Amino acid sequence: GTDDKQAVRSTSTMLMALQRAFAAVILACAAVASATPTVVVGELFTDLLAFPRANGKATCRLDTRQRLRLGNAPWLSGAHLRGGTVPTLRELRETMLSEAFVFNESRQHCVGDPSVMPHRLGPLNLCVQGFPRLGSRMLFDQYSLEVILLTRWLQEAPICEEEKGSCGARMVIVPSLIFHHTAATGRSWLWKYCMTAPLASEYWRRVATRYFTPGMPGPLVVVAESYAFDNRVGFELLRALSAMPTDFQAQVVMLTTMSNLQSSFRRKAGFAPMWQSGADAELARRALLQRSGGGSLLMITVPNPVGIFDILRWEHTVDSLRPRPIGVLWSADLGRSGQQLTPVKSNVRLRLSNALAAANATCNRDRSRCVLCAPHAPACARARPSLFGDAARSVLCIEPPGDTLGRSHAFVGIITGCIPVLVEGGGAPRPPA
Repeated sequence: GTDDKQAVRSTSTMLMALQRAFAAVILACAAVASATPTVVVGELFTDLLAFPRANGKATCRLDTRQRLRLGNAPWLSGAHLRGGTVPTLRELRETMLSEAFVFNESRQHCVGDPSVMPHRLGPLNLCVQGFPRLGSRMLFDQYSLEVILLTRWLQEAPICEEEKGSCGARMVIVPSLIFHHTAATGRSWLWKYCMTAPLASEYWRRVATRYFTPGMPGPLVVVAESYAFDNRVGFELLRALSAMPTDFQAQVVMLTTMSNLQSSFRRKAGFAPMWQSGADAELARRALLQRSGGGSLLMITVPNPVGIFDILRWEHTVDSLRPRPIGVLWSADLGRSGQQLTPVKSNVRLRLSNALAAANATCNRDRSRCVLCAPHAPACARARPSLFGDAARSVLCIEPPGDTLGRSHAFVGIITGCIPVLVEGGGAPRPPA
């Protein structure tokens, strides 16, 4: 009796102690789990642009005079200007990558502004964000993808400043090589001329050194590329990545407005013969092989940024039920053939613009804008041209391939209610995917 009761009390006390200890362990684990982020933004390689060329000079570092002459990097301090260094993400989060800078209300332009569209042509809640690259009148910037994504990510994800590792996160957002140049010099095209194959290799070497350990699982490395791979820098970036260990390649996910690379470009880049640049085809290949990593880069196509703030409400528009005056709109630069690295004899843009001219379309001198008026509006071409206004007044928007299979103007067409006409063929060969 008594001994049994004592044993029960002792057992009960021990169980309660175990429960408390177990609860403490659970709480500790929960605290650790909550303190370990799932996604982080990796710190910049602040001295990357000082990487020397063969002649010993810094690859992409500008002197103070050059930077001041550019004048489009107001986030750079005097120390950065003099030293030619890249600011840290903490500095950029308060300046270049802040909501106040990227989405500045002073650069918003709405219906009624002639550069957007007159009131009667568009929904009253249409507002377009101006971009800081070329001043307040820059209303469309298809190259702002990474800046916008980094701004959003930095609102939610912490910055990881570890020299080795991802602060325990399973995914790390790594600023691109070109973003390093943008942060140090402002928005310009100088990177196309100063970035070399050794610098591209150095970039991936540093990324791998920080986030890759052979034989160990590593975080997903996500890099957003705002520019198409139709230039030498883009090609060298992909070729340098293909030379890295395949296990590291399998950690990399590239967000880009251009996957489905040209066939010859894909071969020259040096990836495995069975690798597919289109995400759907590559994921299907990996599933067939029953491999999670696949040993190669995964490229995912994302939309071009357009700058529209809200879902448009056409029901509040005076002209919402009237037929649109422009039957067919052509708004495309004939110089963008997408064939800088792989020349082909046929230029689909030139052929399409010739066909429009032959159909009596009204075109400007360089044929970057042609309109075929609808039968009920023979004078449609007299209205002042504007990017969003033209699309809002058109039924069909012809969207030929250019630097990529698609093009940024297609998203303008979708948002303004113009039916995009996608054109297949006429460019360099690409995989069926």
